[in-house]
Amino acid sequence: MTECILCHRDQLRQPTLWQLLNFRPLENSPLCQTCLNGFEAIPTDQSCTGCGRLWPNQLCSDCVRWQGLPEFKNRALYQYNDLLKQFMSQYKFYGDYRLRAVFQAQFCQAVSQVNADLVIPIPINQATERQRGFNQVAGFLEQLKTTDGLKTLERDKRQPQSAKKSPTASADETAIYA
Repeated sequence: MTECILCHRDQLRQPTLWQLLNFRPLENSPLCQTCLNGFEAIPTDQSCTGCGRLWPNQLCSDCVRWQGLPEFKNRALYQYNDLLKQFMSQYKFYGDYRLRAVFQAQFCQAVSQVNADLVIPIPINQATERQRGFNQVAGFLEQLKTTDGLKTLERDKRQPQSAKKSPTASADETAIYA
């Protein structure tokens, strides 16, 4: 028996019949099934056609505002619910680098569907990297070939991104982007 690294409950791994008959190695998730089921994927037919956030199958207000800018792609995969907030807090602010593996496969798949010329992780400033010990975006993308094409200008952050609130953001705003 192992412990879920998010909720810390013991998890009993019981393979499904399909997994047993598939004859492929079983993937061990660091999360229990309850936590995995708590992440709310955004259905394609209920998402912004530009970025994928929960929006009624048209361009959201941000994507409308970004039209005309140089080609840039981002894609929301999950709704930013309480469990995802807990996940991001534990991953970023408590430095639980093991959590990077939870979404890596989905990120790789989403990026490959875009057929991008470059994949550039969003950088963090030097003080944050020293404090956290890693760049959380680069951790999610470590299985992909990336290019360090951006650099932060300031050594220290004046206000963390997590403390900022978008004027268009709502309580169920999407947050995981690929």
